Order: sequence, then structure tokens, then C-alpha cells
Amino acid sequence: MRAGESLRPMTQDELRRILLETGPDFSAELCASATINDLDRSAVESFLSRWDRESGKTARPRASIQQRLEDAELVSDGKVTYAAFLMSGPPSVPPN
Repeated sequence: MRAGESLRPMTQDELRRILLETGPDFSAELCASATINDLDRSAVESFLSRWDRESGKTARPRASIQQRLEDAELVSDGKVTYAAFLMSGPPSVPPN
């Protein structure tokens, strides 16, 4: 860390305090009452097309949509993340 014009190592306490400042990522949380069927199919396909193109994974389109969404960390154990709803969900997110 900076100390005036020079650098010095952080203590364990300083590093711990900085790491504890971050909060949980709401968008990565699972929406317990939602399934993949609640997502807009055309928005999902559009996202996956861009995801494949930008990640260079041209072989993945043969995998199931659920598997591809799991690879993108938008679905986990059949449950949909809030990020998936932000990306392609209906106008309102189902309550948990």
C-alpha cells in the first residue's frame, strides 16, 4: 500500500478490513421461485449468441440452453439468478 511516496506491505488486519468491505453480489443470488421457463426465450437466445461469439466458444451451441446458462453462471442447480432476470426476464421478478 502507499505510504507517502513509497510502498509498504499491508498488514493482515489492513488486508482483512479491505476484503470485508465488499458485500454479496445480489445479481448472483438465486431466485428460489423461478425456473429457466420464466425467462424470455428470445432474450436468452440473443444473450447466448453474443456470449458464444465474444467468448470464442463456437462449439457450445450444441449444449442445452440450461447447460449454457449454467456455464455463464446465470443458472445453478436449475434455479435462476437475479442476473438472468435482469438480462432476459419478464417485467417483474417472481418473489422468493
